[in-house]
Amino acid sequence: MLPAWMIDQVRRKDDEQSERHIGDEDTTFNRDTPRPDSTDYSDDDSGVLNCGGNAPSPPPAPDPAAEARAQQALEDHRNEIAETNRIAEEKRAATKLEADKTAFQSRLGGAYANAQNYGSSRLRNLGINDDYGILNSYETALQKAKGVVPELDPNPGSYFGNDLFENVLGETRTGQRNKLTKGYESEVPLGFENTYIPDTADDALIQNIINEQFGEAGEYLNRAKSRGTLNDVGYNTANRALAGQKAGAIERANTTGLGVLETGRTGLKDIDKKARQGITNWDFGDTYDPSSWAGQIKTGANTFTSGLEGKLRNAFGETEFFDPEALIAKGGKAQGAVNTGATALQDAMSEEERKRTAGSVGAF
Repeated sequence: MLPAWMIDQVRRKDDEQSERHIGDEDTTFNRDTPRPDSTDYSDDDSGVLNCGGNAPSPPPAPDPAAEARAQQALEDHRNEIAETNRIAEEKRAATKLEADKTAFQSRLGGAYANAQNYGSSRLRNLGINDDYGILNSYETALQKAKGVVPELDPNPGSYFGNDLFENVLGETRTGQRNKLTKGYESEVPLGFENTYIPDTADDALIQNIINEQFGEAGEYLNRAKSRGTLNDVGYNTANRALAGQKAGAIERANTTGLGVLETGRTGLKDIDKKARQGITNWDFGDTYDPSSWAGQIKTGANTFTSGLEGKLRNAFGETEFFDPEALIAKGGKAQGAVNTGATALQDAMSEEERKRTAGSVGAF
């Protein structure tokens, strides 16, 4: 344990050091001066302590209690100095942090304002009248970006790059195209071509065409009977065969008819492709009217169905769905031999009838 006088000297040094630290002065301690009561033995050649009448009195005997109190006082004093220094350091750090925050907010505000100006300038340069809420969406994106800038970031402008506005522009464009698509499809739903031109669109027309040829074939058989080519047995056999061929004739005609209907549907789908391409190519400032395209499709469907009979007849061409000659042959086989004039009567068929049957196709 240090003597009390030495503890007092240490306290004085601590006070000096603390004053220099708090004032941000040179913290180097001055060299200690010798104690006033130090004894200089340099003049004593013998090196023996002079105990004559002029010799100083010896230091008092150590007092443990006093020295303990002095030691505690020293520790308390040092703790007080350390606390004072800590408080001063915290104040300096707080002052610096506040200055850094102020500088950061200034940089952040400047970067944000620059980003806003970029968006407005870009919109003007594009010649876009902001009827689409682009700047509002951009402001929302800027606020979101601002919220993720780290505190005291030295370069907050890096969070407000030009791509932020370009992304908003692209998203807004896509949103407008989606709206146009939704509006178009509300008027022209998927599968519209089968709605405007259903499979049943040609049923009545095909039935009429088949009935015509069926009637003509029946008349041909009647004439054959009148000429004596067919008797009642042969005639009835031929007529039953003719009736049996009708279902097959309708099926063949329907197959051809579906091909005709598909050409009409293809025409409607071509209009639809153009309509959808218009949406794909749409950009800010363009005008797009879904109703106009829907009207073109409806008009195309009406035009096609109104001329469907002619298209079917052209598709059938010279096709004969019934073969009267084959029917007569079948009837003749069923009736057996008839009068010898039957062959002569058959050979005497009119040229017109021969021409009519010459183009027959299919065998029944």
